[in-house]
Amino acid sequence: MFSNAGFADNGNKIPVLVKSNVLSEYYLDGELLGKGRSYYIDIFPSESYELIVSPEGYYSKEHFLEPPYMSGITIDFFFLIEDKKD
Repeated sequence: MFSNAGFADNGNKIPVLVKSNVLSEYYLDGELLGKGRSYYIDIFPSESYELIVSPEGYYSKEHFLEPPYMSGITIDFFFLIEDKKD
């Protein structure tokens, strides 16, 4: 699941670390990847993606990934009290 690509210009997948301050489910293009406080995903450098982080009891947040990418990307999601569902 983890690769060592430098700049993402060679067609290899590159790793992306996605983190959340609360236990969350991670979705990439609508597909459930897993659950936890952090998750590594591998992406192709020439493609676009929709990343959704969905913690229980909170509203989901999304992030759109657009090329070009560089190896070593980290995306942080932070959920506040204001993000809790009623």
